[in-house]
Amino acid sequence: MFNNNLTELFVEITNECLQGCVHCSSCASSHAYDFIPIQNLHDLIDQGIELGLKEFTISGGEPFLYPELANLIQYINEKSLVFSIYTCGVVKDSQGTFVSLSDEQMQAIAQSKPRKIVFSLHGTEKVHEKISGIIGSYQLTLQSIRKAKQLNLDVELHFVPMTINCSEIEGVVQVAQELGISKLSLLRLVLQGRCLDGLLLPNEYGLIIKKTVDELHQKYPQMDIRLGGPFNCVTMSGNGCSAARNKLLISATGEVFPCEAFKSLKGARPDIYNYRISDIWNNDPLLNNIRNLDTTGVINCKSCMYYPACGGGCPGERMLINGDITIGPDPWCILPRD
Repeated sequence: MFNNNLTELFVEITNECLQGCVHCSSCASSHAYDFIPIQNLHDLIDQGIELGLKEFTISGGEPFLYPELANLIQYINEKSLVFSIYTCGVVKDSQGTFVSLSDEQMQAIAQSKPRKIVFSLHGTEKVHEKISGIIGSYQLTLQSIRKAKQLNLDVELHFVPMTINCSEIEGVVQVAQELGISKLSLLRLVLQGRCLDGLLLPNEYGLIIKKTVDELHQKYPQMDIRLGGPFNCVTMSGNGCSAARNKLLISATGEVFPCEAFKSLKGARPDIYNYRISDIWNNDPLLNNIRNLDTTGVINCKSCMYYPACGGGCPGERMLINGDITIGPDPWCILPRD
C-alpha cells in the first residue's frame, strides 16, 4: 500500500467548452458532452478526504458551463477544502452571444473564497484568437480577468509555448502587468488530444524557453514566471514531480490519470464509476510504476550527473516518446545524443 496522502485532485468536471483551442489535451468543444454528475463529484470528494485530500482543482472544458458548479463549490467549502478554478473566461448569454463571465458569476466565486482563479492566455490578440478559434475571445478573456481582479481574486495566467506562439511570451508578461497579475506559469505542450506534431517546438527550444524566462525575470523582476516540473530537464531545478505521488487527474469521462501529461492513455484507464479512488491510488500499476522510479531510477538517465536535478524529465513525455516511463531520456534532454 502506498503511504503518501492524496492531497490534490485535479478534476475536469465537463468536456464542454465554447472555444476550440488547437492544442487542447481534452479535445473539449461546444459539441463535447462528457461530464461528471454532481453526486459522483460529492462521492469523489468524500473518498478523497479519506485519503488525505486537501485541495480540489476545478477544470474542464469550461467549468462555468457546468450547471451544478455552485453546488460543487458549496460542497467543497462545506468539507473545508481549498479550491482553485481554471477557466477560459468565455461563455454565452441567453441569446447565444459570446460574452465574458458575468458579474454575478464572478461575485459568487469571490464569495466562495477560492485559492486562485486561473485564465489561459495564448498570446496577444491575433495569436490568442488563432489558437482559441473564436474571434473576440481575447477581449472577452481580458474582461473576465478584470472582473476577477476588481473582486480582489488571486488571478494567475497560464501559457503553453508552441510553434505558433513561442514568440509571444514577453507580450503575455506585459499584458499580465497591465492587468495587475504577478504570476505566469508556462506549461509544457504534450502530443495528445487535439495537439498535432506541427505545434510541438523542436527539442532544442527547451533551452531557448529557459533562456527567455531567465531574461524576463531580469527585465520584469516583479513577475513570478514559473516553469514547472515538466521543464526539469532544462531548468535542472530539482522540482519533484507530483504525478501519482500526491496528485491525480480525473477526466470528464471519470478516468483517472497520474497527471495531465498522461491523457494519451484515454480509454485505457480505470474510472471513478467502477473503482473506488482508494483502490486506484493503492493498486494501479501505472501509479505504482511511477512511484517505484524513486527507488529504481530511469534507464539511460540514472547514471547521469544531472539526474538528481533533472529526474529524467517528464514521465508522461517518456511514455509518449519511448513507450515506457522507465526509459529515458526525455526528448528535451540537454545532453548530446548519438
